[in-house]
Amino acid sequence: MGFVKRFLFTHLLESISDSEFIMEKIWKNDLTDEVLALLSGQTLERARSIIKEFDSKTFFQTARLIIKNTRSVEFKKDIPYVLIINDKDETVDIERIKSLFEREIPKSNLLTIYTTIEHYPKDISKKYFQHNIPKTEIEKISDWIT
Repeated sequence: MGFVKRFLFTHLLESISDSEFIMEKIWKNDLTDEVLALLSGQTLERARSIIKEFDSKTFFQTARLIIKNTRSVEFKKDIPYVLIINDKDETVDIERIKSLFEREIPKSNLLTIYTTIEHYPKDISKKYFQHNIPKTEIEKISDWIT
């Protein structure tokens, strides 16, 4: 993102984030999903999912932090990474994330585990995770990081 665009978005998000009233009004507006999809490059379905799953304050404050961040992601090369993926999750671009991890982390330090965990699980109980991450995968992770 260019300097001018980052500057404008940062100041806009800071102004919005200063008022819970404004955040709520924007969040509950009928056009918010379409504007969010347009600005983010996400599909309308993903934008609607974000609006459904996030509260306005969390969204705007997180967006402000992301926009203000100018540092690139740095992976440590000498530690093990476990990438846990639900390849049916349409909330994120899984191929882009996998590609980033595979490009930046030596193959010998990356373990990819596939699960059925939802991106925003409603049930965060031990039973839910036991059901969605098979014991064999947990053992793989444990062996990997020890």
